Amino acid sequence: GINDGKLDLNGVRMNLMEGEMKLAGSYANTPEKMPDVNMTIDMISFDIPTAFQSLGLVRNYLPIAAQSKGRFSTTLNLKGQLDENMKLNLASLNGSGLFQSFNVQILNSPVFNKIKSVLNEEKLRDMRIDDFTANFSIENGNLVLRPFETRLAGQQAVFAGQLSAQNLISMQIGFLISRDALSKSVENTIGILPGQQNIKFIPVGVMINGPVGDPDVKVDLSDARDLVKQEVRNASKEELQKTINKLGDGLRKLLK
Repeated sequence: GINDGKLDLNGVRMNLMEGEMKLAGSYANTPEKMPDVNMTIDMISFDIPTAFQSLGLVRNYLPIAAQSKGRFSTTLNLKGQLDENMKLNLASLNGSGLFQSFNVQILNSPVFNKIKSVLNEEKLRDMRIDDFTANFSIENGNLVLRPFETRLAGQQAVFAGQLSAQNLISMQIGFLISRDALSKSVENTIGILPGQQNIKFIPVGVMINGPVGDPDVKVDLSDARDLVKQEVRNASKEELQKTINKLGDGLRKLLK
């Protein structure tokens, strides 16, 4: 109810988008006609594409949702202001939340399309993300994602990053890609040779920066190169040892 010009929204429940939404919080007008809001939003098992079409918050903070299938749940605690059109003023938002994904598949996304250079064709057909739970905070409208671990197209990955209120993304992904999932171009760049059987997983870093619609993507292969160099060093030590052993055998025979 309303008390002292403050509206309490407690226990509002709605079923929509095949999911359930619960709202609690308060709304109070200010002399500048920029009402203060303080709310907790629970969204349970929402369909991703539908939520993207219908909810501005999802469009802003989950841009890959435009080209994804699957469902998500989120709990969001938010404080902020509404503008004169009663829309959330993104730059005023502060809060924190939890995001859970279910059966998410990325069909087509400017961000993920650029990651394709590190995976081979076969793995790219199915860009599924294993279910994950991610914690995030919102600081003056900027979404800050705490590092979380999942698998993308079957490959281990740790994600962390930020998305600004102006839709600029800055994300880091640390992949551990199994040898058979690497793209040929990465194999060639780091100089993996067919004989290097000991190398089962390759660490690959991906940095994504810029506007969500067309970000700049850099692939960092320095750890991968170090691994290959190390393997080459170990291999040559083994070869050397074999040669020494052979020489030793020869010498022993001679001295007999």
